[in-house]
Amino acid sequence: MQPMESIVEREIARWQLNRAAAERLLRAVVPAPLITISRQLGSGGAELARTLGTRLHWPVYDRELVDEMVLRSHASRQLVLDLDEDIPSGPVRWLDVLITQELFDYDDYRAILLQVLNSLAERGSAIILGRGANFAARPHPRLDVRIVAPMQVRIERLARRDGLTPTQASLVIHRSDQQRREFTRRVYHANWDDASQYDLIINTGHLSILEAAELVEDALKDLNHIVRSPSA
Repeated sequence: MQPMESIVEREIARWQLNRAAAERLLRAVVPAPLITISRQLGSGGAELARTLGTRLHWPVYDRELVDEMVLRSHASRQLVLDLDEDIPSGPVRWLDVLITQELFDYDDYRAILLQVLNSLAERGSAIILGRGANFAARPHPRLDVRIVAPMQVRIERLARRDGLTPTQASLVIHRSDQQRREFTRRVYHANWDDASQYDLIINTGHLSILEAAELVEDALKDLNHIVRSPSA
């Protein structure tokens, strides 16, 4: 009869091998989690995305997301940019179509963006800045984050960053908010300000970018636990 210690050690070793095999299989089946960041102009969302990218060693997709969409859609870069968060005037939009003989509409934008998000999740974890990515379907694990700040704080930050007067900064911010609301309404038929569309909302009025990044990382740990848990 084998000593009890040998039996226990053998069972522990077998359990560890089975667990390792199960984790490898799970990693192969479950796409890597993504973080989407929706932000108000002047809230520090872009800086937060870069900070998270550095801390997590994840790529950050901002304008790079447009490049991916152009490759998949085969539309001209300008046509994709015409719909990219800023809504152009009707005459400008149709002038592009008449000149290029191409048509790339909001349905195309939404469908191609979802393809790109799925492709990124299959490659590995990434951070997506803007583009209403949080409103896209979620066939893969994803943490949708919204970054906001009080209007006065946003005005002061933008004025300082871009060398604007407070009045100029206020006008730019209000125009940006309106464009992003309109973009979300047209592309996703959704409300940009709807809190229920986000997993985590952070007000950077009294938080540093580092503190905000730590909050996102804490939420990401919970997401990873849910995604990776065999009992989930």
